[in-house]
Amino acid sequence: MKLLLTALSSTDDIVQLEPTIEALYYQYENCELTLRTCLGYEPFFEHHPLIHKVIAFSEDEDPTLASDFDIHTEIPDIQRWTLKMPLVEKFAAAAGVTLLRKTPKIFLDEYPADENYVVLTRVSHNVPEWPVFTEPLHHAYETKEIATADDADDLRSILKTLAAATLVVGPDSWATQAAAALDCRVVMAMDLDREVERAPFNVVVVPGTKESILRAVEETLFEKRYPDYLNCGNAAEFIKCLAKKYMKAHFVDVGCSAWPIPNGIPVDMQNREVIEDAPDNHFAGLFSSHCLEHITEWAQELTLWHRVIRPGGAMVLYLPHPRAEVWHARTGSWVGKQHVWNPEPVTLVRFLKEVLGMNIVEYTSRRDPLWSFHIVARK
Repeated sequence: MKLLLTALSSTDDIVQLEPTIEALYYQYENCELTLRTCLGYEPFFEHHPLIHKVIAFSEDEDPTLASDFDIHTEIPDIQRWTLKMPLVEKFAAAAGVTLLRKTPKIFLDEYPADENYVVLTRVSHNVPEWPVFTEPLHHAYETKEIATADDADDLRSILKTLAAATLVVGPDSWATQAAAALDCRVVMAMDLDREVERAPFNVVVVPGTKESILRAVEETLFEKRYPDYLNCGNAAEFIKCLAKKYMKAHFVDVGCSAWPIPNGIPVDMQNREVIEDAPDNHFAGLFSSHCLEHITEWAQELTLWHRVIRPGGAMVLYLPHPRAEVWHARTGSWVGKQHVWNPEPVTLVRFLKEVLGMNIVEYTSRRDPLWSFHIVARK
């Protein structure tokens, strides 16, 4: 089935459009989804795992374009100030789909002793879980405006200010995500001068660009400090809770070395026959942490793993993020010198989905605090 989603208004709020894309994709049984968006927004969606093709709207385009699709869903112009529900739900309602999850995907695991250093557990914009935005302000508030900057010290200051804020107002979806990650109350605003003037408490207005906020979260907050686990090799420790969520019984842990997931069947070089000789559809699930980057014929290996999983079984992959140079063989680091390739999230998602026919349950394209990313796919 071929589906065309036209979203020509408010598409700069990519986080808001994301749940609609996923809801449509699964509601229409893994359709071939084409997104038509405003000129200039295509790069934000071109590597999206659920989108087959992205086209930019043009006034000169063929008026019969929609007739090439089985279904055409159009999101009309949406005025934030008249909403009686969060904008994310308004997008879904306009597309005629129902959202199943609405809680924030970006969240905090804990507040360390040093309150100026917060720990983000995950940053993802590809799963429909995000902050719930409040209604627009109807009061007068005093604000502290933060200008964006490329300087690392300025970006660090932005994040510290966000962490201390009790309220964050801004039209930038990535900025508001970052604020929600820091446990702030978030308000979306279109006209900050009119709606936000004076405040009795600490209010932060973030007019920053998406890229600067992302860079602040990823590079400044963590200050490129590599995690301690690199000194011992136990990469799976951070992802263990996620593994337990999908790996219940009779699953294999491939490449576990000295740190297998409890209750799993450990598989390493010395006993590869456990999966190589296994019959089709034998295991209930498969988990692998920091293993695939050591295998040159990774596509052949994933095909083998897929073969031995039962229908409905999950495959959980945890891998080093390619943007962390410490993982690259060329750097000569002891943790990267045995890696034969650098897995790209979008490459693996497309292979699992398009070649092996698996359903992507969740994944993170951006690195987590331990400089890794994960993918969960179901057969």
